[in-house]
Amino acid sequence: MARRRLLSDEQLAPFWAWASDERAIVRQYTLSRADLDLIAKKRTASNQLGFAVLMCGMRFPGRVLDVTETPPAAVLAFIADQVGVPPAQFVTYRQRPTNRREHVAELMAVLGCRAFDTDAYRELLALAVSLAQGTPRAERLVQSVIDEARSRHILLPTRRAIDLLCHRARARSESLLQRALTTGLTDETKNSLDALLKIASEMTTTRLTWLRNASQSPAPTNILGLIERVEFLRKLGIDLRATASHPSQRVRSHRARGPEDIRPAFSRGGSAAPARVADGGRSVAGDWADRCNAPDVRQADGQPVPQGRAAQSGEGGQIRP
Repeated sequence: MARRRLLSDEQLAPFWAWASDERAIVRQYTLSRADLDLIAKKRTASNQLGFAVLMCGMRFPGRVLDVTETPPAAVLAFIADQVGVPPAQFVTYRQRPTNRREHVAELMAVLGCRAFDTDAYRELLALAVSLAQGTPRAERLVQSVIDEARSRHILLPTRRAIDLLCHRARARSESLLQRALTTGLTDETKNSLDALLKIASEMTTTRLTWLRNASQSPAPTNILGLIERVEFLRKLGIDLRATASHPSQRVRSHRARGPEDIRPAFSRGGSAAPARVADGGRSVAGDWADRCNAPDVRQADGQPVPQGRAAQSGEGGQIRP
């Protein structure tokens, strides 16, 4: 089964694109005196322009120009004007792949660039795993990884390579979060959580569906149903403080995908299924934490309603008794 990509080629294209507006072109592709002196050492006009274009591309967008690629006309004209060579000379340069390979190797040494090799992949993957824990949006994760690659002078690989790296980073981030959420659960609690996916004898749905489909309205007719669910969750003995060390955005995103993550793992069985099911149960409890401590529910349950900061923050991280 083909892996679903985080972003399409159309969504990834801007990250690999040359600067387009006039101000960005001037900012990114203005050559220094040292650059021009180095370029002037090339013997022919076509080599001078090709070398300059490669230099600018390796700085921004931070990649090596494809063999058949020509920069946008505005970019090529701006670079050619600084070098003092007609833009048409770039067509001649593209016909000499040997010169191009030599120039790329020279520029990597001059600019301090690194290829996207195994070491670079591991560096960026470790960073991406950390970023993924607080960055639920794929676009922001890809942008952060590319920005970091540029800051470390790592030349950008193909779009597919970055997409795969970010996909693996999100998977590892999910695994770390699931491990944290399920650590410390007793066998009894895990069995109780497993039972959430079974259709209860006294109803036509699973307990998990019953918990998630509670009315959001605080109307008096719904209070008894809310209290019943609160009592049920209290008996599970789930401590929500396990989520305290993880970004709240990531935890909320994980909860929102609860059923989506649980069903495939449960159908596969094996050691992964109990962990996913337990995680799903904890996620449901997390969704209910605020509801359980809402003033309307606590008052109907005969409990004191906390005031001030305690009421706003929900101190303790547990479903209160």
